[in-house]
Order: sequence, then structure tokens, then C-alpha cells
Amino acid sequence: MKGIKGVTARELNRRQGRKGSVWQDESFDRIVRDEAEFLEKLNYMFLNPVKAGLTDDPETYEGWYLNQGGQTRVSAPPKKT
Repeated sequence: MKGIKGVTARELNRRQGRKGSVWQDESFDRIVRDEAEFLEKLNYMFLNPVKAGLTDDPETYEGWYLNQGGQTRVSAPPKKT
């Protein structure tokens, strides 16, 4: 995880012309155990910019790394059943 966070932090800082920390210190990381938990975490991340007032439409939110360059490549995760 440390490697992934380092790579993404450098890239985010490069794109935004910033320096410094991107990720909060964490006490632990753990494996997502099943599809239901994966969807729970994905929905949380997907709706976070809406809750923060950064966008009304998370599918077009430029903060998603998959929505860079004017192409929307992220769509809403399926709803939990």
C-alpha cells in the first residue's frame, strides 16, 4: 500500500502543481473481503465529493482519476441488494 500511495501522491501533486502530503496517516490497512464490502467502500468513495459539496454529479466529477481529460469513464457503482 505504501508504494501505491507514494506513486499516486506524486502524480496528484504533479498534476495540481503542489507539494506535500496527500494521504492521511493511517493506523492500518486491510484487505476487502468480499464483493459486498467492495461495493460499500466504492459507494462511499463515489459519493464523498457530493457530501463534501464539490459536485452534484459524481459521475462527471473531475476529481476521479478516471474522469481526467474530459472523458467520463466512471459510472455509479451498482446498488447493494
